Amino acid sequence: YADYSQPWFHTHKVLKGASFATPERVVRPSFRNFYMPERGDVFAGFRTCRIEL
Repeated sequence: YADYSQPWFHTHKVLKGASFATPERVVRPSFRNFYMPERGDVFAGFRTCRIEL
């Protein structure tokens, strides 16, 4: 897997999880994908939660 090895180290960032645009067959908390930092077409964000103590 040339695209998953040394040539891309230090140039791509990894996203973990899924979005509304992720295919259902890969939606799981451990799903990971990679993107170059300057890409602007990535469906990414974060979800917050609150726990009552």
